[in-house]
Amino acid sequence: MSSNKDIVITVYGHDRIIDKIAVSYSENIDADTYCDTINSLDLNENSWVFAKTITENTPCSLDSLLPMRFDVIVEQLDARSLQSVLREVDSQELAKVLKGASESVKEKIFNNMSVRAVQMLKEDMEYMGPILKTDVKESQEKIVSIVRYLLETGEILINHSGDVIL
Repeated sequence: MSSNKDIVITVYGHDRIIDKIAVSYSENIDADTYCDTINSLDLNENSWVFAKTITENTPCSLDSLLPMRFDVIVEQLDARSLQSVLREVDSQELAKVLKGASESVKEKIFNNMSVRAVQMLKEDMEYMGPILKTDVKESQEKIVSIVRYLLETGEILINHSGDVIL
């Protein structure tokens, strides 16, 4: 009789590159607290770290272990898929995300919206004032959840083009 143990997988990287994957049993630590702590670290823009707990002997893929990053997702969505995502996203959440987004991400999103919607969104962003990084990350996570749901239901597709989605 074997008892399943929790395994903690921690992935480190920068930009879209994985630098290191660490795998360990969670015998001497509270795995959930560890993962929460690691996942809440605020690193510089190009570096990232992600931790996840899985049960021993549970099949999983690299894609399922890695977080989906908002900016990478936007780059990989075709126009139709991006428009489907934008229809599901609350405009205030989108405004928060775009306050912290790169110009290329903003441009791609604006190019997939009507002129009037872009104008209203830019006004919302202007009147919103400064936004905390934690609020931007929270809004990004909400949008990524929407993307995950739309992927699961088959409403959208992501163009992997050989790259791992982070």
